[in-house]
Amino acid sequence: MDLNQLEQLGDELRSVGHQRRRLVERIVQEVNERDAQSSKELYRKLSNISNQAIEIIDRQKQIIDEEVQKM
Repeated sequence: MDLNQLEQLGDELRSVGHQRRRLVERIVQEVNERDAQSSKELYRKLSNISNQAIEIIDRQKQIIDEEVQKM
Protein backbone atom coordinates (compact mmCIF):
# COMPACT_ATOMS: atom_id res chain seq x y z
CA MET A 1 0.00 0.00 0.00
CA ASP A 2 1.34 3.45 -0.90
CA LEU A 3 1.35 5.19 2.47
CA ASN A 4 2.85 8.34 0.97
CA GLN A 5 -0.13 8.71 -1.34
CA LEU A 6 -2.55 8.12 1.54
CA GLU A 7 -0.70 10.67 3.68
CA GLN A 8 -0.81 13.21 0.85
CA LEU A 9 -4.54 12.67 0.45
CA GLY A 10 -4.94 13.05 4.22
CA ASP A 11 -3.07 16.36 4.10
CA GLU A 12 -5.29 17.54 1.25
CA LEU A 13 -8.38 16.51 3.18
CA ARG A 14 -7.25 18.41 6.29
CA SER A 15 -6.60 21.51 4.19
CA VAL A 16 -10.01 21.30 2.56
CA GLY A 17 -11.57 20.73 5.99
CA HIS A 18 -10.00 23.92 7.31
CA GLN A 19 -11.24 25.84 4.27
CA ARG A 20 -14.74 24.45 4.85
CA ARG A 21 -14.67 25.49 8.51
CA ARG A 22 -13.63 29.05 7.63
CA LEU A 23 -16.35 29.29 5.00
CA VAL A 24 -19.00 28.04 7.43
CA GLU A 25 -17.91 30.67 9.94
CA ARG A 26 -18.15 33.37 7.27
CA ILE A 27 -21.55 32.11 6.12
CA VAL A 28 -22.89 32.28 9.67
CA GLN A 29 -21.53 35.80 10.02
CA GLU A 30 -23.09 36.93 6.73
CA VAL A 31 -26.44 35.35 7.60
CA ASN A 32 -26.39 37.08 10.99
CA GLU A 33 -25.67 40.36 9.19
CA ARG A 34 -28.53 39.60 6.79
CA ASP A 35 -26.28 39.73 3.72
CA ALA A 36 -28.14 37.26 1.53
CA GLN A 37 -26.06 37.79 -1.61
CA SER A 38 -22.75 37.25 0.13
CA SER A 39 -23.98 34.25 2.10
CA LYS A 40 -25.30 32.61 -1.08
CA GLU A 41 -21.97 33.11 -2.85
CA LEU A 42 -20.10 31.69 0.13
CA TYR A 43 -22.49 28.74 0.18
CA ARG A 44 -21.67 28.00 -3.48
CA LYS A 45 -17.98 28.00 -2.54
CA LEU A 46 -18.74 25.71 0.39
CA SER A 47 -20.57 23.32 -1.90
CA ASN A 48 -17.57 23.16 -4.27
CA ILE A 49 -15.11 22.58 -1.43
CA SER A 50 -17.38 19.91 0.04
CA ASN A 51 -17.35 18.14 -3.32
CA GLN A 52 -13.54 18.27 -3.28
CA ALA A 53 -13.52 16.65 0.16
CA ILE A 54 -15.83 13.90 -1.04
CA GLU A 55 -13.56 13.23 -4.03
CA ILE A 56 -10.52 12.96 -1.76
CA ILE A 57 -12.32 10.56 0.56
CA ASP A 58 -13.42 8.48 -2.44
CA ARG A 59 -9.79 8.28 -3.67
CA GLN A 60 -8.60 7.20 -0.23
CA LYS A 61 -11.32 4.56 -0.08
CA GLN A 62 -10.50 3.31 -3.58
CA ILE A 63 -6.80 2.88 -2.72
CA ILE A 64 -7.61 0.96 0.44
CA ASP A 65 -10.32 -1.13 -1.29
CA GLU A 66 -7.83 -2.13 -4.01
CA GLU A 67 -5.23 -3.16 -1.46
CA VAL A 68 -7.72 -5.16 0.60
CA GLN A 69 -8.96 -6.95 -2.53
CA LYS A 70 -5.38 -8.06 -3.28
CA MET A 71 -5.19 -9.90 0.02
